Amino acid sequence: MLVSNGLPAEQGPYGMPATEDAALPSRLTLPPHRFSVMAQRSLPNIGQLAAQMSANHSRVVRSIDHLMAPIDEMVQASTDGNWSRVAELGRQLSQDSRQAGYRGVSVMAQVVANEAARPDNAHGARRSLIRLIGTYGRTTRSHATCD
Repeated sequence: MLVSNGLPAEQGPYGMPATEDAALPSRLTLPPHRFSVMAQRSLPNIGQLAAQMSANHSRVVRSIDHLMAPIDEMVQASTDGNWSRVAELGRQLSQDSRQAGYRGVSVMAQVVANEAARPDNAHGARRSLIRLIGTYGRTTRSHATCD
């Protein structure tokens, strides 16, 4: 016997039985092999992983904060007109930040060092120093959002 939807009266949509009681087994169980596989796997220690991530984050923040002192010295040296000191600090900062994995800061610090080493280029060195400060700010902001 067909009903209006074209299916036999005892069959519901998608080939399911028409009655709800017939569609549900009396007891739901997982096959034994699936359960035993999950039981054999141990879950990671979330507390230990969180502590490790926190320690790593603290180490990153300290290394970024460590880069600020040479930038402050560079600003002071540029204010004093000591461009050889700016160039020296820029080279050192470039090397330190490269080793710490901050490529953007490293590149901009090297640009500052190159600009400061050029004679009669105070304007170019100051512009590069401002860009270095901006690059440093973006680096600290990207890591601060992880807190």
